[in-house]
Amino acid sequence: MKRASKIIRFITEIFNIVAIIAIVFMLLLVFFNTLLRYAFNSPIPGTFELARMSMICLTPCMAVTVINKKCIWVDVLASRFNRTGQLILDAVTLPAAGIVWGFIAYSAYGHIFRSIRNNTHFTSIRMHEWPFRVVFFVSMVATTLSIFTFAAERLLQYRGGGMPHDETEVEQAIRKADEMDFGQGGDMA
Repeated sequence: MKRASKIIRFITEIFNIVAIIAIVFMLLLVFFNTLLRYAFNSPIPGTFELARMSMICLTPCMAVTVINKKCIWVDVLASRFNRTGQLILDAVTLPAAGIVWGFIAYSAYGHIFRSIRNNTHFTSIRMHEWPFRVVFFVSMVATTLSIFTFAAERLLQYRGGGMPHDETEVEQAIRKADEMDFGQGGDMA
């Protein structure tokens, strides 16, 4: 389980870099398009399609969010249940979420071949759609795997009468600070 989690984390870190590049590209593109449109009355052709392609490259962030446990966790309902109720809720909802994302990935897979077969492309820049459909498909597969990994890790926390505890960012920072080596004695004194 830990090895699978490490592999998925490595892949999601690559996705994170791709997403950062895509969002910087998109921000610069929109900025320069706006500048050229209003200052020189000469917008960049294909800005809408390029921004849309950049947005597709942001979809891998979903897998990064799930695997790093940075997703929004609404426990208004779950906090009202005892341990058994929370276990049942997690055992039902988390795999169900993975199945839904799996269906989205499956649908995206079919769209890749339909796009290749129909030779579809973005209109004004004459760029093929299928590579971006591949990016979307891979990010949906990674998100699905991340959800199932998260579900397994969370459900394993119930073993032996335990309860899942999701660290807040403050708790994570304190734990990381405690793990750091502050000199030879191991403390800050």
